[in-house]
Amino acid sequence: MTRLILVKHAMPIIDANVPAKDWQLSEAGRIQSLHLAERLRRYRPHRVFTSREPKAAETGDLLAVALKIPVEAIDDLHEQTRANEGYHSAEVFRGKIRAFFEQPNALVFGTETADAAYTRFAAALDHLSAQHPNETLIIATHGTVIALFLARRAGLAPFEVWESLTLPDYRVFDNTTQQLVE
Repeated sequence: MTRLILVKHAMPIIDANVPAKDWQLSEAGRIQSLHLAERLRRYRPHRVFTSREPKAAETGDLLAVALKIPVEAIDDLHEQTRANEGYHSAEVFRGKIRAFFEQPNALVFGTETADAAYTRFAAALDHLSAQHPNETLIIATHGTVIALFLARRAGLAPFEVWESLTLPDYRVFDNTTQQLVE
């Protein structure tokens, strides 16, 4: 049985002049990551895999150090591709995300559809689960792809999942039963 602990990265330094994919963790985010590690310890995770985006990679690195487990950044765990988008107000961003989830096969935000982002992300998780079939894996990643994955695998509403995720946050998914555990 593989359990996936899907972790949304901790608080980054938000800089409207820097693409979100390049944001680093803030000092508060570093502290949040260490607190999160203590909450995740009870699951006895075996290893951490991270997105290559700095805010997720740094979150994962801190979790791995605190939990004394290996960490590796891999391709295809990144957020929905939207480097072409500038910085938006919270209201505009929320509207774009809603449209993204409501029109999964249309290119309405960024340069990757919801369907494409899900396919990429789910394939990476399936590959990791197959490589580590009896392990609990922490996946340090991003809210939009977590929401897409849980919507399609556990039957949840993607926008509601996305809105419910804080910085940092996590959801535990049982790959065997395809159920959300926590």
